[in-house]
Amino acid sequence: MIFETLTAFLMPLPPATIPPVVPVETVEYRETWKCPDCTPSEQFVLTELQAQTKITDRNALATLMGNIQQESKFIPNICEGGARVSYENCLKGGFGLIQWTSAHRYRGLGTFCNKFACDPSSTDELQGAVRCTLRLRADLSMLFSS
Repeated sequence: MIFETLTAFLMPLPPATIPPVVPVETVEYRETWKCPDCTPSEQFVLTELQAQTKITDRNALATLMGNIQQESKFIPNICEGGARVSYENCLKGGFGLIQWTSAHRYRGLGTFCNKFACDPSSTDELQGAVRCTLRLRADLSMLFSS
């Protein structure tokens, strides 16, 4: 019995078979910030800021969100002073999420929405206001041209 055990122990192992290498698809992980206590409008803007920009810093996102809260309370169809009117009916002061105040910027918002078929006064998922605001990084000239 001891001899058989020692023989089995001292015998060489059979050659190992190495399975072929199989490529694995990788998915880039991108951390995003959530705000469970935020309103649906705030959550939408936060999600879009992260999806459409390279901003990942929590403090930078908080700064932007705080600015929008101060400017418009996340109400896309707000005219400076608090009136809730359509884009066409805001006759003086700022308008929208970012309170576009100068004539060039105000017209730029309208021009952008005409070009990309969105409504600057939209409360439906803030689509026009958010799309225009985030598009600024790609096309600032539209907002500053006459």
